[in-house]
Amino acid sequence: MADDVIREVRHLKNESDAEGLVTISVSHSHSEQPSKNKKPARWITSDETLSIGGKTISGAYLYHGGLLAAVGRYGIEASLLDESLSVIPSSSTYEDDSLSYWPKYSTISPRCRGAYLSWLEGGRKHPETPIGYVFIYFYGLERRIIADASKANQVSDTEYENISREIFRLISVYYSSPPFRNYAYRLLEWMTIQRPHLVSLNHEEMAKQRLELAFAIQAGTAVLAGSPISADMARSWLYFTEWIPKTPARRCKDQFAKLFCIKYQEKYGAGFIVKPNKRFLKAHYQPASSTLSYISSGESKIPNPVGLKSVQNRLVEIAEQCNEELRPYSSYIGRNEGTEKTLTALALLPKPLFEQEPSSIEFRSWAAEIITEHDGIIPFTDLLGKISPSPVDKLRKATLDTTQLLLDKTGYAYAPDSRFHDAKPTLDGPVVLSNDPLSPEYQPTQTFNEVSMSLRLGAMVASIDGQIDEEEVLFLQGLISGNERLSSNEKSSLFAYFTWRLNSPHNLVSLKSQIQKLSDDAKRGISKILIKTAMADGTISPAEIKQMEKLYVSLGLDKAMLAGDIHGVATLKPLKTETFTASKPRPTGFHLDTDIIAQHEDETRDVQGMLREIFADTEEDTTAEEPVEQSPAILEDDDDGLDPQHRHLYSLLVSKEKWSRDEVHAFCEPLGLMVDGAVEAINDWAFEKVDDAVLDDDGDIYIRLDVAQELEN
Repeated sequence: MADDVIREVRHLKNESDAEGLVTISVSHSHSEQPSKNKKPARWITSDETLSIGGKTISGAYLYHGGLLAAVGRYGIEASLLDESLSVIPSSSTYEDDSLSYWPKYSTISPRCRGAYLSWLEGGRKHPETPIGYVFIYFYGLERRIIADASKANQVSDTEYENISREIFRLISVYYSSPPFRNYAYRLLEWMTIQRPHLVSLNHEEMAKQRLELAFAIQAGTAVLAGSPISADMARSWLYFTEWIPKTPARRCKDQFAKLFCIKYQEKYGAGFIVKPNKRFLKAHYQPASSTLSYISSGESKIPNPVGLKSVQNRLVEIAEQCNEELRPYSSYIGRNEGTEKTLTALALLPKPLFEQEPSSIEFRSWAAEIITEHDGIIPFTDLLGKISPSPVDKLRKATLDTTQLLLDKTGYAYAPDSRFHDAKPTLDGPVVLSNDPLSPEYQPTQTFNEVSMSLRLGAMVASIDGQIDEEEVLFLQGLISGNERLSSNEKSSLFAYFTWRLNSPHNLVSLKSQIQKLSDDAKRGISKILIKTAMADGTISPAEIKQMEKLYVSLGLDKAMLAGDIHGVATLKPLKTETFTASKPRPTGFHLDTDIIAQHEDETRDVQGMLREIFADTEEDTTAEEPVEQSPAILEDDDDGLDPQHRHLYSLLVSKEKWSRDEVHAFCEPLGLMVDGAVEAINDWAFEKVDDAVLDDDGDIYIRLDVAQELEN
């Protein structure tokens, strides 16, 4: 019994599935039943049929007879089918305590022999059969390979190869048994060493099953030949080092394997060459059968480089890089079960892996079609529907981050991108897709910002009468295409942004709040920009003047300034006097003239810096510091349902679209408010007024400008 315990411990000690735990099973030995069969054993091949114990067995490999001694040990061959031994018919799932961990056909009970023969007759594939019966059959295969095949002309190549297939088949059925899987792969490993032209294991199998001997022979052969270590071999080599896989490598095995090979090839190309070391390989084999003895060969001339620290350090360095790059994806799918193949999760993969995913390829094809067929314009909810498996009912920062990350990975962009355009999309609005994207690390240049601000103002003026004239669009597009200081991807981003502005409502709440804080000189500068854009064609009608007055009022400007601004432009270039007849109708909309704009280019540039401050919805704003420097002027309470402190806070927040939590805290502190409570109070008020929240709290505080516009109205 002690031998059984030792063997059980040895089986599990090196098993990776056991995860460091050793299970000790105590089994009881049974004496061999005496046999009167003096017939020498014969090897039965798979093309023969054998009748024994009332069962008909075919397709199996067996020793049959009465005499077959153990090899290098005492007793009878463990797998020998002796028809003289008693058999009691039973199902292939039956077992009793005679089926010990180290079983023999001659020591198991008659009923267990009946179960074993039922399993053989049934094709050796019943998944619920006790693993002891599988081992008895395996012992015969093992003896044939270890003992018989070592003799000249005893086992043909065809039979040798067929036995390897039978072992692979048994592994596929009984893979869940660590002891059997371990011994079966060890036998295959030995077979690859003895006849490598017939039996082979790939590097992945060697690494997964820890077949160090087979791997060391292949690695040593490559080292001896001076061949570079391939990426595939390097990845397998990693598992024979002291490196311990971390969670990303374990959870994302396929992705880790691919990424390791990619990064290895990036660093070492076809691979690095290892200098032969002076430690040489020795082949050895520990049989599963108790009736076969341990085998060990002499020292070979093949070096064993597996334990070299210089190789290990190179491989572990790449492995750790892969671990870190896979960590975001690994963490996400660990927290969100079943999301491994969603775009939301896949976007977190390193770009080389993401680009290989079928859903990534499909998304890129879809985005290209939207750009080609629809000028890139698409409802934002349609884009989110391609990314998220579940509907998005509230726009959060995490949603925007995921969308931006996905587009960055696919080589596309969308407008508005809050990183570059000082605006973010709304759930009920459109976005505009484009290719030739800006880098995620890109920082908008002064030129980019100036043109961006001009496009926003131009789009607002161009659509003031509800109609957008083609000449106005062409002129504003010319501000992009004709600017030599813009790169191609900056132009692509600005074209998408301009298209989005033309197809989105203009939120004037924050713009009006900012303009009200400007000096009179600054306000006059803004007035001139608006008038110059509107009068770019050199003509203006009373109807257009009336529309401009409305725009002035909506932006908080003094409409009395309008006449002076018109006069200022008119003195630079006389207005055209035209007679409109039925055959020559007056053009609708505003028309832009590049000559007029050129005359005022310098003055316009001076004002663009100020426009940047006005439109910078997502930038740091020095006005955020004002409540800290002095006590705010609290407004008188009114009848709209919001107390003076919260109304004052709201008037500060609505001046731009995004605030850091620290900035909001700076506003709240002198007002005696807490950030969370203030956000909740303002949203409660907004719900009473327009049935929607006006503030989003995702760490930063976002102003929902569409809701703010509705509150203003």
